[in-house]
Amino acid sequence: MFLKNFFKAPVFDDEEDTQKAYLLNILLWGLVLTPLPHIIYTQIFEPELAMRAWGQAAIGQTINLFLLFIMRRGYVRLASYVQVISFWLFFTILALARGGVHSVAYSFGYPLAIIISGLLLGAKHAVGMTGLSLLVGLWMVFQNTTGKITATETYSASLTWVISAIIFSVIAMLQYVSSRMLSQTLERARRNEEKHKLISKVSTDYTFESSISKDGEVKTIWLAGAFEKMTGYSAEEYLAKGGWYAHVHPDDLSKDANDMEKLLRNEDVVNSEIRTLAKDGSIRWERVLLTLFGMKKKIA
Repeated sequence: MFLKNFFKAPVFDDEEDTQKAYLLNILLWGLVLTPLPHIIYTQIFEPELAMRAWGQAAIGQTINLFLLFIMRRGYVRLASYVQVISFWLFFTILALARGGVHSVAYSFGYPLAIIISGLLLGAKHAVGMTGLSLLVGLWMVFQNTTGKITATETYSASLTWVISAIIFSVIAMLQYVSSRMLSQTLERARRNEEKHKLISKVSTDYTFESSISKDGEVKTIWLAGAFEKMTGYSAEEYLAKGGWYAHVHPDDLSKDANDMEKLLRNEDVVNSEIRTLAKDGSIRWERVLLTLFGMKKKIA
């Protein structure tokens, strides 16, 4: 249970922060584990590169663990920015030290940094990261042509394969997580749609517009919405029996009159609750919104 909670992504009140924390949590723990194959390979087959591998891993692990710490404290967006920037800078320094655009850090590291930027910060940041990477790459090309950056040493084919396997695994992991998050988002949207459909089936709402003459006589002009479902009357029946005022509950006539006085003072009536009598004689509670348009009254 302790290990499960230790590796589990934090949950926040903000759903967007929770989703980003979920992605960032998996990414950071993945980056904690991915240097191991590189270290093991260099330790066994290319020991002259082992110290460099250990040093790179130590720097990366320190950053990853720090980001896990601040993410769990609620600084999800800050952790995302630091992750993207530090990741990009890490590969930039490696590329400068190992031949510029010819290095594995440029050809493999930059694409991974762009993908992570898009997932954590959004499409605009991914576009910005792409442009920045291309500009820095162009500068490296210039430095290569002038001899200021040279390929000091090249990786063996087998070590290049190990590095590519690590990066490909991270990309596959990110693809899996993003696909899972998309599926969860679509499922939530589907459930919300079903909930809204259910609510719309059991709720009622209608609108009608009335004109008010100078002597205070009210005449209904039109009706719309779930009127018949709510009152039991067709529009024609309702109007023939006197319209709104003929169906207001006797105990609420004074309240309705007060609403009318407020409306005529050019004040909106919001969420006034009035009881009305349905066709079957039952009492219906109606929440009323009154808005004055010139000499017209709209009741919803």
